[in-house]
Amino acid sequence: MHELAAYSEVDTQRFGKRIYRATLRDVDDVAALASVAEAQQIDMLIARCPVGEARLVHALEQHDYLLMDTLLYYAGPSRAFEQATWDHSIREATRDDRDAVEAVATDAFTNYDGHYHADPRLDPKLATLGYVDWCMNCLKRQDHTVWIAADGPTVMGFIAVHSDEGAADVVLNGVASSFRRRRVYESLLKAAGREAFRRGFAEVRSSTHLGNLAPQRAWIKNGMSIVRAVYAFHKWFDR
Repeated sequence: MHELAAYSEVDTQRFGKRIYRATLRDVDDVAALASVAEAQQIDMLIARCPVGEARLVHALEQHDYLLMDTLLYYAGPSRAFEQATWDHSIREATRDDRDAVEAVATDAFTNYDGHYHADPRLDPKLATLGYVDWCMNCLKRQDHTVWIAADGPTVMGFIAVHSDEGAADVVLNGVASSFRRRRVYESLLKAAGREAFRRGFAEVRSSTHLGNLAPQRAWIKNGMSIVRAVYAFHKWFDR
C-alpha cells in the first residue's frame, strides 16, 4: 500500500479495472498521485477530501478529477434513544432471512445515487451488486448486527450496525421501494439506537450522500447532527 493511495481489491475484482483509493489532505498530494498512478498502473482512482478544502478541490478539478458525490457523517448520543418506541415489528435477522434481505438490498440500491452509480464508466448493475454484497457480508460478521422490519413474513427493510470503539455505527440500510414513506426506516433506526444505548454504546453514527434526505431527517429528529463532510472524486487514467 502506498502512503497516498491504497489498492482496492474489492473494487478491482468487481469492475475488472485496477482501482485505488486515496484520502487527500494537501494540494501537493494531487500532483504526487500522478506519479503513483503511473508506477502502479492505476486505471481509476477514488479520491476523498474534506469539503472545506477549497484549494484542494480546485487542484483536483484542474487535474481532471470529476466530483461524484458528497458524503455526510452524522453522530449523536445513544441516550436520545433510551425511551424510543416505533410503529413496526423489528427483530434481529436470522439465516432464514438472507434471501429476503438480499432482495430488499437489490431493490434499495438499484440506481442509487452514490459515487459508483454516478460514474458513467462503471456498470450500474455491478455498482448495485457492490452494495448487495456489502449487506450480505454484514449478515456474516460477528461484529455486525442486522435488524429487519417485518410485516408478517415480508421483510420491508433492514439496518446493519457495526460495534466500533464504543459506538454503534449504522453502516448500511435500505427499505424496499413498496414500503417507503411509511416511517419504516425510522422504526429501524430507533430500534437499533435503543439497543445501542442498552449495550452501553455512548454514540450512534452513520453516513450517507448529500441527496439522500430521508435518513438524514430521521437522524436529525432523533438527536444526531452532521460532524463532517467529504467529497468523492473519480479519475480515470487512460493508457
